[in-house]
Amino acid sequence: MDMLGIFKNIIKNDYIYEVEKVLEKKKITNEIRSLVMDTLFKIEETYPNYKRVKVDVLEKKDYIAQIISALKRVENIEIMYMQEKDVLKCLTKTIIDKNANGYYDITIYHNNLSLLYALQTIIHEEYGGNEIACSDTFDTILKYGGIYSDIEILRDFSAWNWNRNSIKNMNIYYDIIYRNLLLILGVEKILELKKTKQCIYFMKKYLLKKYKNKNVEKLIDIIKEITFVIGSEEERKLELEANKKIIDMYMAMKDIKKFTQTVNEEKKKNNKLIAKYDKILNSHNVLEREYEEYLKSIEEKKEKTQKASLNLDKMMDALDNNDEQNIDKIEKIPTEDIEHFSIEIFEKRKKLYNKNLELSKIGNPENYVEHKKLLEDKIKHILNYNEVKGNTKKEEELLENLILEYQKIVYDMLEDRIEVLYTNEEVIDEIYRQRYIRYQNVLKDKYIYQISDLYQKMDKILHLIVDKAMKFEVLERVSEEENTNYAAVSPALKTEILFLEDAKLSIYTGKTTLLCIYDGNVLIKEIELFDVDPKLISIPTKKKIKLFKVKK
Repeated sequence: MDMLGIFKNIIKNDYIYEVEKVLEKKKITNEIRSLVMDTLFKIEETYPNYKRVKVDVLEKKDYIAQIISALKRVENIEIMYMQEKDVLKCLTKTIIDKNANGYYDITIYHNNLSLLYALQTIIHEEYGGNEIACSDTFDTILKYGGIYSDIEILRDFSAWNWNRNSIKNMNIYYDIIYRNLLLILGVEKILELKKTKQCIYFMKKYLLKKYKNKNVEKLIDIIKEITFVIGSEEERKLELEANKKIIDMYMAMKDIKKFTQTVNEEKKKNNKLIAKYDKILNSHNVLEREYEEYLKSIEEKKEKTQKASLNLDKMMDALDNNDEQNIDKIEKIPTEDIEHFSIEIFEKRKKLYNKNLELSKIGNPENYVEHKKLLEDKIKHILNYNEVKGNTKKEEELLENLILEYQKIVYDMLEDRIEVLYTNEEVIDEIYRQRYIRYQNVLKDKYIYQISDLYQKMDKILHLIVDKAMKFEVLERVSEEENTNYAAVSPALKTEILFLEDAKLSIYTGKTTLLCIYDGNVLIKEIELFDVDPKLISIPTKKKIKLFKVKK
């Protein structure tokens, strides 16, 4: 019996035959074959709604191509008994293992979501390494955030009753971080970045072209903080080692009296060395003697290098005290003659002199706070985590605060993008994006309307979008007064109407103003606009109008 016949008639696409050939080579039951095809059918059926609602998704042919590629990498598929009636409660127990042949063996529940979860796990299995210390954590965020995002295709977006049930044991923070990256990067750029070995570096480079520098810098910093908190102990240890010099200096600066004393002692040592260099440079006999000693020692010398911390080179270098022990061993490549030797000594003296200038700045009480703040900002993520380390509740609170701050920064970046919208299509896509965001978690059990700071930011973003939409004549105007127009128009843009172009509204004006919102001709919501003056409404009372202007 041809198990695929029915699907060939439903899905009129060439890829069905490719899938059939792939499945023929595998030792799987007809039951599993049927499940694979049924999953593809549901993807076909849902994709137009999914793409319109979410916006930042692959083209359907590219999404299907990834599924087929994953199927080709699967060797065995087995079905296991589902412990729960609701697949969302046991989905993450789907098993995906790589076997000795380099292919995958998957054990799934008998439903579309479990199968798609397994295939998306294979697709997202490998991400390139990146620059920040907690690279494994960031890779994990990209992997699982990508999986959660790409199985959303099977979510029901029909009518105005979207399915918002969450997956048990899903790391909501991975989902939130990835979803917001998708929002500012777009799906194509995220796929491009996952192939690179310096993901953070190239992500930042790309974002700097699209958004304001200060917001990009804030984003990179907050990602660093988040990954440090949710990273493993081993990753945190690596980060501590990488910042040891800064941490030591910051701790030293906590005692201003002791730190000032250390700085002054270091300046005295440097002054002694400068005096010795001056003696060498001012006396030809001494210079010749030092050069002879140098030639004798050069064979035993090994070149040493030191790594300074980014943006803190001068501060760190100023407190290095290696010059004293190397006074008789100039750290340079073998010098050909006494003239070059004297130049090297002069450069060494110059370096010490500059060190003392920097030490004077650091030791100056007027600059003390500024220098300490510079250090503190560099290791803020370490200091904040150390304050709550070991207290599970406080660690969770810290992470929640960072996640909220992360989303605020993303919303600031959205404002940057809205400022430079140039086409009607871009405006419409932004309308859909802001609507999609409103129905996503911003914390484990909270949505945007439950967090006043985020809600206000998102309302500001929607206001900017509506202004653009009016300018580009995308939406109908209901009032010449901007705030009144926004108050009357924006509620419809926050609804779960699948295609917002189908939205209609009517406004009843009397002593108060009543807004009625329709999906086509079906009334779905009535809202009393308490702050709207009925006299400022410019459309006839009770007249039903389409919110989006008809394309000419």
